[in-house]
Amino acid sequence: MSVVTRQESRSPGERYRAIFDARWSVNDDRLIELRRAALERFVAAGFPTQRQEEWKYTNLRRLEARTFAPAATAAVAAHDPRWIANAGTRIVLVNGHCMPALSSLEAQLPGMTLLALKRWSENDPAAVAAFIAQASRAQPSALEDLNLAFFEDGVVLDLAPNANPDQPIYIVHHWSDAAAQVMSNPRVVVRAGANSRCVVIEHFIGAPAGE
Repeated sequence: MSVVTRQESRSPGERYRAIFDARWSVNDDRLIELRRAALERFVAAGFPTQRQEEWKYTNLRRLEARTFAPAATAAVAAHDPRWIANAGTRIVLVNGHCMPALSSLEAQLPGMTLLALKRWSENDPAAVAAFIAQASRAQPSALEDLNLAFFEDGVVLDLAPNANPDQPIYIVHHWSDAAAQVMSNPRVVVRAGANSRCVVIEHFIGAPAGE
């Protein structure tokens, strides 16, 4: 039996658990514990099926049959013409990874803190774990748990009470390779203080035709 055949004979949960173990080694990191708990919930629940009301028109069997490794970052053009011009404070994620050189994170608006999730998690994983645990739903869906288990980067937007930024927050999700069998799991967390308001634009862009 070939390696590929053995891999495909395992359940989706077992395949993603193997990817998880290869990506994050065992340690006492609180964020790793949060990821592991999310992974185990995903393994127990499996992919959503059409027997579930909210998924009755969506068949994920082909997605379930494939295995996707975490995507690596990649270089893209300094400015893609498909981006919305003058759309406010921009943050660009390429394959789920924040690209500071393409973003305008330095331009923090009054009453607003905007930062890349990976940089924060590298500096203080316990604080990130506490923040995400607080912001997560009490009963997350299976795909939300898959995202939590494998996210590499993302965006954290924290609005102070009564904050009302006069510009949108423009998040570009840019994919660099349409042919690769990989996944990106960016996590966008918005914490809004009392009476705060903000416009958030999420723009999803695939690889240009021919790439």
